[in-house]
Amino acid sequence: MRMLFWFGIVLAGILLAGPVSEGVTGHGQIGLFLGGLLYLAPTIIAGLRNKLHPGPVVVVNVFLGWTFIGWVVALAMAFSGDTKADRAHAVAMPH
Repeated sequence: MRMLFWFGIVLAGILLAGPVSEGVTGHGQIGLFLGGLLYLAPTIIAGLRNKLHPGPVVVVNVFLGWTFIGWVVALAMAFSGDTKADRAHAVAMPH
């Protein structure tokens, strides 16, 4: 799961360090970086929460995140569902 988190961070860095930002200096580069982090926020949140199945969040975020609705759906997916800690707690506490 941590690998997914770092993949999102590295992907943001690669996207923002490309030819698009060559003519942008100072505050523009910071804005592009922060915009990239905001765009990938659902993926980063899913990674930090240790979601049990983060793949769908990443797919929706990367391919539909450019639309506001797609980004909100990815964010909702990142905050919902089981995490590994929830699953471990459920196994430790039998019904």
